[in-house]
Parts: sequence; structure tokens; C-alpha cells
Amino acid sequence: MKNSTKIIVLLFTFSILQNLSYAQISGTKTIGGTSPDYATINNAITALKASGISGNVIFNIRDGVYNELLDISNISGSQTYGIIFQSESQDTSKVKITYTASAGNTYLVNLTKIKNITFKNLSFKFTGNYTCRMVNMYDSVVNIKFQNNYFKCLNTNAYIIYAPQPQSGEQAPRILEFTNNTFESGYSAIELYGGYYGIINNLIATNNIFKNQKNNGIYFSSCQGVSIKSNSVISITSTSYDVSAFGIGLEYGKDFEVSNNTVYSSFCYGIFLKDCSNTSLLKRAVTNNFVTTKIDPFGMSGQAMCIQGTTYADIIYNSLRLIGGNTGMTSYGLSVSGCSNINVVNNIIYNNETYAVLLDSKTGITTWDYNYLFGSSTYFARYGGTTYASLSTWQAASTLDAHSVTGILAFVSNSDLHVNSTIVNDKGTPWASVSTDIDNETRHLTTPDIGADEFTIVNHAPVISNQTFAINENSANGSAVGTVLASDPDAGQTLSYSITGGNTSNAFAINSSTGAITVNTASALNYETTPSFALTVSVLDNGTAPLSSSATITINITNVNEAPVIANQTFAINEKSANGSIVGTVLASDPDAGQTLTYSITGGNTSNAFAINSTTGAITVNTSSALNYETTPSFALTVSVLDNGTAPLSSSATITVNLNKVTGVNSLSYDQPLLIYPNPSNGTISIKGEYLLNSNIEIQVYDITGKLVMRQKNVAVNESINLSDLSGIYNIKILVNNKVYNQKVMIKK
Repeated sequence: MKNSTKIIVLLFTFSILQNLSYAQISGTKTIGGTSPDYATINNAITALKASGISGNVIFNIRDGVYNELLDISNISGSQTYGIIFQSESQDTSKVKITYTASAGNTYLVNLTKIKNITFKNLSFKFTGNYTCRMVNMYDSVVNIKFQNNYFKCLNTNAYIIYAPQPQSGEQAPRILEFTNNTFESGYSAIELYGGYYGIINNLIATNNIFKNQKNNGIYFSSCQGVSIKSNSVISITSTSYDVSAFGIGLEYGKDFEVSNNTVYSSFCYGIFLKDCSNTSLLKRAVTNNFVTTKIDPFGMSGQAMCIQGTTYADIIYNSLRLIGGNTGMTSYGLSVSGCSNINVVNNIIYNNETYAVLLDSKTGITTWDYNYLFGSSTYFARYGGTTYASLSTWQAASTLDAHSVTGILAFVSNSDLHVNSTIVNDKGTPWASVSTDIDNETRHLTTPDIGADEFTIVNHAPVISNQTFAINENSANGSAVGTVLASDPDAGQTLSYSITGGNTSNAFAINSSTGAITVNTASALNYETTPSFALTVSVLDNGTAPLSSSATITINITNVNEAPVIANQTFAINEKSANGSIVGTVLASDPDAGQTLTYSITGGNTSNAFAINSTTGAITVNTSSALNYETTPSFALTVSVLDNGTAPLSSSATITVNLNKVTGVNSLSYDQPLLIYPNPSNGTISIKGEYLLNSNIEIQVYDITGKLVMRQKNVAVNESINLSDLSGIYNIKILVNNKVYNQKVMIKK
């Protein structure tokens, strides 16, 4: 008894130890859904913390909503191997990680002392009114990647991605990558701080979309090795007068690149650099950016780009624009103060309210020239505390911008700062380190354009929109379909039209001068095979370097009733075949799906020899005596088939029925025929012939391909024969007294 108790205790203890001991994780695992490795994300995180990893791990998260707080920290093995949390379906919208902030829960994802984590194709949503952080990173967070995720924060007091300033004993985050994500709402989208105890190294923010943050789109402080490229920052809105909002903000940074971004912000600063201390050997480019900033109605100075206290920065090929909102406020397209070793070249700087530029002193300026400047007629530029009202007075006072230009410049829109103007075309100067523009198009080697966009003054393309017409199927060649409408922004241009795609079977033609489309191949207009054509129509102008535009011209084919299709057909049957014998089934079809066909014999039916089933088209013998090979070896029946469409249509064909001369029966008396009955049969047939009462016969049964399927000898006349295993039409060959008798029989199940 005591030994049994000991065994039970040992087994229980072993079971507990086994449950507490996790094998290290590696490979691909699943979360959620049916039969997962882990039911929840937190189950997976618990396992990671408990066991660590022995190789790279991918967690494929099944589609669904996960209402969880994620705390990821101190995972053994993550210093060497990577961990990926991703949507199994690769559909960002299908995996939603969500939570409501409260006093005790102020984050959605918390990352601490962790390396090599990637979040991919996931949606994150945070609600609640507490000041909080959707993703919080602090102390020794290394190589963290966010790729193709969607973040939505309904709390305007919350940061979406946040790293606080490190404290004593803590390490700042490093190697952080944000690519192809969308950040919507919240207080700030990405706000990261280094500080006295450590700077953030290696930051990448590329191809992200930032929408409707209250304060900042991107703000990095105390960082090195920064690439902020090809992001779109839309409508950064500050609703409080004491908040300075940044579309893109960089403070205490070095070795940076801010390029090819589009910022369309409501207030304050579009791009902001402060106290960035660089050297001549480090990256320092602020290039090829579109920046539109609305003048702040709350009392702050709106500035499309502001550079303060910065050493070594190249402000090259940017398009900066201020738009009105508070005409009583001072605003600047570009402001530069307290800086040294600054180059300002090839920029469009536009502010139709007040100042194009603000410069405190030119002492720190290396090159400032080849720009486009536009300011108000009273406040054009401000230099050294003095206001200048024109480009010429600004040039004279500052001795800068000797080759710069001004004039009325039209942008595509407030947010799209592409231009097409001779004012800035070919007016720039080459800058060796910048060879492409915001659209990654090559810059001219000797006379580049001013601004973020490199362009060529060209003829404007014609304007043509998608259009739709309709025409009946089978319309005759030359029938009018419709006239394509197009126009050209350039007065006096002549347009030429052509069909460049989608014209299957050359169905349509277009008048090159008028754009009128007509039917070219009537047979191609078949509703049943091609109910619609999507033509690509191109319109070409005759300007210098002619341009063309294209649109999809949809031509819907209207269904009309079409006649049935029936071809001449030929059948054969033995002469003197009994009434009801099957001759054959007339084949016909209708181009219109769903039509019902009706068959009739309308000619050639001498002596009413045959009948036709009006529904199936099956022809049978109606007058056996009329089937005499010697008098009428062939019948040419006219068979008509009628559809039931609107305004029914019919077609006819000649159905030839050839009679087979039955040589083996000719010597028999026709008043005592050999009879096979019933026909059609359900599987049992009988043979009757009183003049053969003392004869034995041989039965051979052939299918319609001529294959022998049954043979039976010594069959007595008037004996029943079982053919129940067969179904269909068969030829019965009867051999008796060295003679042959053929008869077609239908076996029905």
C-alpha cells in the first residue's frame, strides 16, 4: 500500500514537472482558428517567455479578432533568432488585434528587452480616452520591424508607436524599421526618443501613410542613421493653440535623409529639423519633398519647412507651399535660423499670404541660390530682422538667390505640387548627390528643374472618359453605334480617333476624324458568345510631340431572338418497318439559351409515311405500307423547327430517309410478315411469324456503332427474348432459312 502511494506521488510529480517544462520553440506555428498550436497570441507569448527559441519562429495568426494586451519581453534566444507575428492569410484586414485603454491598461503591445521581432500584415486598433501608447518600446529593444500593418487609434490622447527617453541603466532602441504601414488618427503616429543615456541608432520609415494625427506624423529625437523616405503624411491637425504639430520632425539627429515624402498638413510645421549636428561626411539630405502646410489659425506660425540650430544640411529640390487659413498670422515657406553649413538650392518656396523665406543670418549659409520664391507683395522675405517686399530687394540685401526666379506658379492641387511651368523648367543647377526626383525620374544633367519634380514642358494630352453604348446583336455592317466624345485642353488641336484594343473579330470601326463607331463585322455581334465589348479607344492630338489618351468604350450587345439552327440530315430504315419504328431523331439547336423548340414535317411526307414528335424531333414510321423500296427508295422530308422566343422564328432543313431493301424477306409473303414486338420495348421482345412455326432462328443484336452485343441461336418463333440489360437503339438481325431480316428496336428502361 505504501509503495503504491509512493508510485502515485512520483507519477503526479513527474506530470507536474513535465507540464512546467517547455521545449524551445522554432519553426512555423499557428495561432487561433481550428486546431492551432496556440489558441491566443498571449498563449504563444507565454510559451516564448517560458521556453525561449532555438531557431527562427514564424507565428501565422489565423483570421479573427484578438482582444488581447501583448507584453513581449525577455525571450531567450531572441538575441540570435528572429520572431515573426504575421497574418496567415497575408490580408492585413483579416487579423485584428484590439483593446480598450483603461487606467490599468495603457498599451496594446509592450516591447521590453527584446530583439528581432517582426509584425507583419496585422491590424491594430485601440480605443478608450486614457493617455496611452498602442505600441510601447523601452530599454534594449533591438531590430524591431513593422511591415504592412494597419494601426487605428480612436483615442486622440494616445501615441501609436512610442519610445520614451531612456533612463539611467536603460538602453535606447536601435535598428527600428517601419515600412508600408498605415497609421490612422491618434495623438502621434511614431514618436521615438533617445536622450542623455543613449541615442536611437538606425531608424527607417519608408512608404508609410499617416492620416489625421492630432500632433505628429513622425517625430524622432536624439537619433542617428535616420532614413525617412517616400512617406505620405496627410492632414496633421492640431486643435489646440499651444501644440506645435510636425508632419515630419527630427531633433538632435545626425546622419539623416529626409526625401521623397509628401506632407499635407493642416497646421504648424510640415518638415522640422532642430539641433541636428552633422559632419560633412555624414548624410544630411532633405530632398525631393512635397510639403503643403496650412497657416495655423490658433496663433502658431505656420511653416512648410523649419531648420533650426542645425549643422550641415542640404535643402535641395523641395517644393514647399503655404496655403491660407489665417491671413493675420505670420508664416514662412522656409525658415532657417541658428544654422551653419547649410545649402538651400533648387527649391520651390511658395507662400501667397506672407513670407517665402525667413533667414536670421547668412553667416551659416554655404549656398543659397537657384530657387523659386513667391511671397506676398508686402512680406516677400525676411532677413536679419528686416522685411523685404520683392525678390530683387531680398537679393540685394542678402546677396543670395542671384539666379533665383519668381512669378505666378500653378500647382496641380494643394496636396499635389507637380507643376508644368516655364518659370521653373530648366532653371535649376545640377546637384551631384541628387540624380532623381520625387517620382524617381532622372534629373537633367545640366539644366534640371527647380522643385521636387523634374518635368518637361509638353503638349497637354487630350481628355477622354469611359463611355457606354448599346446595339442589337446581328446589326448590319455600317450600323451606327455611337460617337466617342473627347476634348483637348489646348485650343485649336485636331483630334484623331482609333480603336487600339478589345475589338474582337474586328467587330467595330471608328471614324478617325469624328469618333463615330459603326458595325464592321455583323457576325461578331452575338449576344450569346460576346454580350459586351470593352474597346480601348485612343485619341491623339496634333500638338508638338503629339500626345494621346485612352478610355474604355463599352458596347453592350442587346439580345434579340434568333432563328433555330438545323442542318440537313440523313437516316435509313428497312422497307416495310412496322408503324412506330424509330427512324432517327432530328438534331436542332437555338442560339438563345433556354428556348423551347417545336418540330414538324412540312413537306415530302408522301402517303403520310412518317410522323415526328413535336417536342423531341424523333421521326417514326406512320404508314408501314408506304415504305416500299421498289416504289419509293428515299423520302426527302422538309422538317421545320420553331422556337418560342418573342416574335418566334423557325428554320427548315431536308431530312432524307433512305429505305433499305430487305432481300432476305422478299421471298416471304407480305401478308404474313415477320414481326418483332413490342417496339419500343421495356426489355422483352417477341418474334412472330406463323409461316416459320417449325423453324429455329438466330438472333444478333448490334448497338448503333455496329458492335455485336448479344447473340442467341436456336430461338423458337413466338419465343420471348430478354434484352433488359440493354438500353437505347439497337439493330436486331434475324437469320432464318439462309435469309436475313433487320429491324431497329428501342429498349427503354
